[in-house]
Parts: sequence; structure tokens; C-alpha cells
Amino acid sequence: MAEAIAIFEGANPQSQIIVLVGEGHINYNHGIPDRVARRISDNSFQQTSVLLGTETALEFDFQNASTDFVWHF
Repeated sequence: MAEAIAIFEGANPQSQIIVLVGEGHINYNHGIPDRVARRISDNSFQQTSVLLGTETALEFDFQNASTDFVWHF
């Protein structure tokens, strides 16, 4: 998935990319955002991770996670 994101971004640098994945794909700096960052060396490329919260978000370990925001509903 990270490779597909990097390829799309390279072909469409002015586009905004939104990727919906499960919690395990963004946690603990081993997921998609980390792998995308390794593939895209352009410093102007920015990523933001949002954990859509339920009860899981209340128990989430933010200090060891790589998510930027939690949207609790």
C-alpha cells in the first residue's frame, strides 16, 4: 500500500490522498505512514494520521503510537 501511495503521489503531486485503513496499519511507527515516508523523500509531502475512535481510542497508547489525532465519536 505504501508503494501504491508513493507512485500515485509521484504521478499526481498536487493531489490530496486519503487512505482508510485499520488501526494496526498506522500504529507504532511500523505501518503505512513510516513506509510512505521512506519512499517519498520530498520534504513538502506531509502526512497526518487520524485514529477514528471508539472504546479502543480511550485505551490507546499515544506515547508509543504514530497517530497525530484521535477523532472520538
